[in-house]
Amino acid sequence: MAKPTGIATLAALLLLLAVLQTVTDLHLLLLSALVLAALLEPIPATIVGSICGMMTDMLTPEHGGYFAVTATVACFFISKLFEMRWRRYWLSAAIISSTAVLIIVCGYFCLFRLAAVPDWGVLFVRHYLPGIGLTAACSIPLYGLFHRLIR
Repeated sequence: MAKPTGIATLAALLLLLAVLQTVTDLHLLLLSALVLAALLEPIPATIVGSICGMMTDMLTPEHGGYFAVTATVACFFISKLFEMRWRRYWLSAAIISSTAVLIIVCGYFCLFRLAAVPDWGVLFVRHYLPGIGLTAACSIPLYGLFHRLIR
């Protein structure tokens, strides 16, 4: 686990990512939690997932706790997957975390936006897919940053 200064730096970095997330359409907190899950043991990864999910839900209250629950569960299972099977490597972490972001955000779209928006196809293609793609592009730099911070 990280040193106390590393934990303070991690908290400051997550707050900075939260601010960037409110300005952009990226899911940076969710991606950060999932990338950190690839680097941490299951219990700390679950805690980080819960915190990042709650921060995401607090930034946009219409989520109703969806991201807190899904990020917590996803971080636990990703951490277990890396602990048991996968090697902690930047490419595998980027692929797994980006795929998890895609699944979680698509689940959110299907649960909360599909029936509420008449032009849901246009919304998904113009708003959600570019956001997911740009978020996935941030996975490798975030992995490098968190790897230096944690190890």
